[in-house]
Order: sequence, then C-alpha cells, then structure tokens
Amino acid sequence: MAKRVYVVESKKGAAPRLVNATIGSSAIAHVAKQEYTARVAKQTDLIDIGMKKGVKIEEAGDFDDPAPVAPEA
Repeated sequence: MAKRVYVVESKKGAAPRLVNATIGSSAIAHVAKQEYTARVAKQTDLIDIGMKKGVKIEEAGDFDDPAPVAPEA
C-alpha cells in the first residue's frame, strides 16, 4: 500500500504534524505514541484513578466523535 502525507491535528490546539503513513490511523498512532504510554492497570490504579478521582473506564473503539480522515481536495 502506498504511503501518503497526513496532517495530524490535535483537538486541544497543539501544532499540526505532517506524517507519512499508509493510513490515517497509523499517522495518529505515530503521534500518540510519542505523547502517551499504556500499561495494564493495577488494583491500586483502579482505586486511586477510578474510584478516588472518578475517572471512568473507557472501551477502546467506542467513539462519540471519531477522528475521521478528511477526503482529498
């Protein structure tokens, strides 16, 4: 599959990024992995983050407002 250049833009106002990727989700993943990490939650994480701070568990793939790839002009 051929690569294309995608503009990856933050919904929070960070500077846009130009990423050469085969699909838009790969471009987004490239940017996200530089800003986020993931690990399996421990019981203390569930208590401290979930119960004490009220952060709800999110289901991966469930989006109210997905990040669509805009059609080419």
